[in-house]
Order: sequence, then structure tokens, then C-alpha cells
Amino acid sequence: MDGSPRLEWHAGNAEVTALALRRACLQVQGEDSQALHFDRQKQVIEGRMPAVSALSRIAVLFGLDALACDVLTLIALSDQPPALSAPLQEHPLSNLGRATRGVIEEVLGPGSTAALAPSAPLMAQGLVHEAPGRLFERPMSLSTSVLEALHGRTAHDPLWHDVTHAPADGPVPQDAATRLARALSAAMGQGVAPVFYTHAPAAQAEPLLGAVGAALDLPVRALNLADVPAPGAERAAMLQALRRDGRLNGVVIVCDAPEGLVPDFGVPLLLAGVAPDAPLREGAVCVPVPAAHPMGSADWQPLLADNLAKAQAAEVSATYALSPAQARRAAGALAYGMADDLWQAVQAQSSSDMGPLAQPIAHLSQWDDLVLPDQPLQALEQMTHFLAHRHQVNVEWGFAGKTPRGLGMAALFHGVSGTGKTTAAEAVVRRMQEVQGTQITLYRVNVAALVSKYIGETAKNFQQVFQAGAASGAALVFDECEGLFGKRTAQTRDSLDKHSNAELGYLLQCLESYPGIAILTTNMRDAIDDAFFRRFRFAIEFPFPDEALRRQIWERVIPDAVPRDGVDVGALAGLSLAGGHIRAVALNAAYLAAAQQAPLTMSHMAAAARMEFAKLERPVPEHLLAGWG
Repeated sequence: MDGSPRLEWHAGNAEVTALALRRACLQVQGEDSQALHFDRQKQVIEGRMPAVSALSRIAVLFGLDALACDVLTLIALSDQPPALSAPLQEHPLSNLGRATRGVIEEVLGPGSTAALAPSAPLMAQGLVHEAPGRLFERPMSLSTSVLEALHGRTAHDPLWHDVTHAPADGPVPQDAATRLARALSAAMGQGVAPVFYTHAPAAQAEPLLGAVGAALDLPVRALNLADVPAPGAERAAMLQALRRDGRLNGVVIVCDAPEGLVPDFGVPLLLAGVAPDAPLREGAVCVPVPAAHPMGSADWQPLLADNLAKAQAAEVSATYALSPAQARRAAGALAYGMADDLWQAVQAQSSSDMGPLAQPIAHLSQWDDLVLPDQPLQALEQMTHFLAHRHQVNVEWGFAGKTPRGLGMAALFHGVSGTGKTTAAEAVVRRMQEVQGTQITLYRVNVAALVSKYIGETAKNFQQVFQAGAASGAALVFDECEGLFGKRTAQTRDSLDKHSNAELGYLLQCLESYPGIAILTTNMRDAIDDAFFRRFRFAIEFPFPDEALRRQIWERVIPDAVPRDGVDVGALAGLSLAGGHIRAVALNAAYLAAAQQAPLTMSHMAAAARMEFAKLERPVPEHLLAGWG
């Protein structure tokens, strides 16, 4: 070392880049550039820097010789300030103010365009772009990522960056993150683009790789394979851009790949959700990803200053599966007065992205809406105590320490159509909200959208719903669930039976490990596989209402504001209809009365009842309706 003062990297890189561009400018002007002693000055400057300049690094990464570096620098001139770019713009062989092969041949000498051959690094690896036109007149430019790298900045090509997204946030198992960071760092240090894979779903793999990228200062992006173009020119351009930017910026990709095999991206990969029997590229390394533990009550305490918030932390941590980053944001929002309490702050941070697979129910039925026999009503009352005592039972009394399974509240409501199963699910969640003093969102899961004809898609949809539900503390209701939880095939005759049974097994695991409230309703109790029943904390039968219960339903179903004349609820209770159908009759009768601008009468009820029995394809009880008008 010669005792010269050290240079911060960005300052030194700016000097080298400015020197290289100044030399290119002199060359375009036809002036003597030898007086700059570029190679010697560059060596001296880099000797004072902690690492080589961007120009030297690009040369090593992409295998550029001195001529290729000169061509690259000359092409970069067109995107510099006017003092540097003006000579190139004024050159008679330039096009649109940019360098062309004609300019390069004249400035750098005959044969210099050999550096732009299709197989040469500048073109083959996508460092230089060339517009259409006659060969020696085509305007040329550097890729944005290379141009920015010359100036010590990071940019990514939209060809691949726009079809990827930032990895999802979530809890991260620290041991797995440490091991993966060590393996990734070692492989990249040897110039290898490793392929890792895990059987864990993308929702677990993305936060894991995101944490590894943050620790190693590497950009991490998540990719949906469905967004990768089909084989052809568009895919080739995207992969070329990704490989180039991967070398330049150290990009790491995580993608959901249940089938194992993916295109050769040329960058480090983490394949998520890989099926156990999926074929994999030779040399792929398995990464075990255990389920991460979300923020617990003790983890919250250092983040909170308010005593009330600290007291709420136990129930909050039992309800929401937040990552440390989400917890810090929630605590910050509370500290700055952006939320009234910890519950509200956490709700703003929690994620419930279920897409078309589930929709929130905005208006929940009330407890007083329930008209049921004592036994199911008492069972529903017991369910409402779940949230209030969950932390006490699971944590303080130690049940969570015995096993992580079965700590949520899974319930099956079964009975014939119209007996109030969905209404009961809504009323239970609303009562829990009132007892807990906080908002719990109830989502109605679209069972039809969950089931897919494609192998593996049903399980993937189930995973998305349950993980989003756990992250947001949501309650889930699956109406008419027999399509999901049907009986398994004892003898597998083909691969479809095998995958169907595997998906059912996975659904069982999701249901048993869900920490929140999951309510399933069905009209077909006998269609449910018996193995599911031990997963349910409650299995409540909703019987067909007797005449006394039907009378109560009729008394409650007609609002007080409805004008009526001679409506006899005792007579109406004689109709053998369940609660849902009773409501339909009352509503249709009200429309008939409104159309006539008349009070509601038994005549309107009779007409609506005939329509309802016809809809149900049941005989109309004319012996009851005949005297109603």
C-alpha cells in the first residue's frame, strides 16, 4: 500500500466511470486519449477502493475483454449528460444520437464490431440492445441494469421484474433461515446458481427466502410459473434478462413448483411446494422448512409501552399469526396514535388475501335469531367461550405444550336444508365478538372454487385459505362441505384416486392445525368421512323444527313494521317447513302484499306457501291452505 488515502467505493467508482466515459468521448472526437493513461489511473484508483469498480466487475462477471469494455463504454455515452454525449450525437454515423456499428468501426478501428457478434458476451448475455434497421445503422443502447450498475446503482429489467413480486411476509423459522443463508452464500461464492427445494408451501418459503435475502443483502423476488411466457422469443428474452440481472445484482427467485422441474433461470432458486415424488434437476438440495412460530405474548412485550396493550398481547398473539415485521408495524401504529388499541393496530397489519376463494360476511345474524332445541343451543353457547378462554387453556394451562394440533375450534353443523346452520355460524361469531370486544371477520369459503380438476390445485387452494385465515385471525365457514370432505377411496384404482386421497389427508391436517374458528355445514352427514369427526371439537345436529319451534320462527321472521291483517302464526306453524323456507314464504308473501298496496294477509301467505312447496317438489298441503283465502 502506498499510503494514499482510502476511497469510499461509490466515490472511487464514480472516478473510474467518469474516466472511462471521458476517454470514450475523446475517442469519438478523434482526439488523443492516451494522455489520460486510463489503465494506469484506473489501477491506482481501484487500489484505494475496498473493491474493484463496476466496470471491472462487469468485465469479470460477463467475460469481457478490453475491446468489449471499450465498446460498452462508447455505447453508454449516449445516456450521459450533454458534455459527454454531445460528440456522439453529432457524429455523422450515429443514429438517434446513439452509437451504431458504423460509429464503433470508425472510432475503435476495423474489426472492432467483432465484440458485437451474436455469440460474443455483449450480445449473447443481453448487455447491449440493438434496434432494428440496416446492420451498420442500428442505434444501440445498454440494458438499464448494466447502465445503472456502471454508476453504482441497482436496476432490474422489467421483462422479468414485472412478472415477479416481493416475497410474502410471515413468520420465519430462524434455524432454517440460518442454514439456507449459509448454503446460499457458499454456493454463490463459488460462482454457482444453486437450486434448493422444499415440500413446504410458498406461503412459508417466501418469508424464509425474504429473510435470507435481507441478511445477505440480496434482492429476492417471488415468481408464479403461470406468468412465465410459453417457449419462444418472449420467454428467451425474459430468461436472458433474468440471468444477466442475476449475475449483476445477485437476484434470488422463489417459486411455487409442485411438479419440480422449472426452466433454467440461471439464478439461485428456491422451489416451494414440491411434491414428494416430483422429478428434480440433478444437484437440487432439499431445505427442511418447519412451521414457524408467530409472535407470542412474550415477543410482544418489548415492542409495547402501554400497559393495556401489554395486557391485550396474550389474546392478540393467540388470534393473529403475525410475523415480527408485522408486529413492529402494528406497535408503531399504536405508539403514534394510528389505532385505538392493539387489536385495531394488528387488524390493520394482518393479511386475509383469499382472492375469489372466500368472501367476508358483512352483516352477521344475532344470537336472538336462533330458534333451536335446548341441546344444540347449549352446544353453541359452549362454542362462544372459545376466544375468551383460549389463552388460559392453551398457554397458561399448558395444552399447547402437549401438541400443536387441535388447539383451534373446528365444528361441524349438520342437518337438513334450512334448519339454521349458517345462521348459527354467524351468530356464534357475533357472540364471540361481543364477549371478546373485538372484530373477528367471518369468511364464507367458496367451496366450488376450492375444488379443481387439476391435480394438486385443490390442496393449494385449501392452503391459501387456511394460511390467510390464520394470519388475519379470521373465522371460516364452509357451506355444503360434503364436496370437500367426502369419503376416501379404500382401494386406489388409478393415480386420480391416489391424489384424491392425498388431498383429503392434507385437508385433514389443515383443519386440525388451524388455530382459529372453522365451521363446516352440510345437509349430508353420511357423506362425510368418519376420519373427520375426531378433528371436530363440536359436531352439532340441527333437527327439523317441531310445530312449537316453527311458531317461534314465524313470530320472529316477520318484522314489526310489516302491516298485517289476520295473520295467524299458529296456523302458519302447521306448515312442515324449516326455518330457511319459512323465511322465504314470509318474504315472498310480503312482496305480494306490497304489489297490491295491501296489508299482509293469510291469502298472501297461502300463495307464497304454494310456491315454496312447488320449489321443494313436495305435495302442497291444500287441507291447511284452503281456508286461508
